[in-house]
Amino acid sequence: MNNLVTDFESYPECLGSNFSHYFVRDYKFFQETVELEEDEAFGEEPQRNNTFTKSAMQPFFSWPEFKHWNGFVKFDEQGKLTRVWIVVAYHGQQLGDNVYRKGILER
Repeated sequence: MNNLVTDFESYPECLGSNFSHYFVRDYKFFQETVELEEDEAFGEEPQRNNTFTKSAMQPFFSWPEFKHWNGFVKFDEQGKLTRVWIVVAYHGQQLGDNVYRKGILER
């Protein structure tokens, strides 16, 4: 998934990763922040949880700064991540042309 987003962001028409909405970047930042705080508070290496399950991600979604990501993900009944919504922003005069936009979609 990371490679796919990177590919979409590599198009010359893309505004860049700062304008993309991709929850994984904030989730990694959240994990690193929690790990740093646990390391400073308890002096031990925290266990890193890289799973994308509802229970593992619940602390991330409950923080006010990351609460909006709830609308970008979907979990099944078992709590497994099944769908994500990723937004990559593009710009340019030619994007008003449907044929040009179709060409971008077919890349």
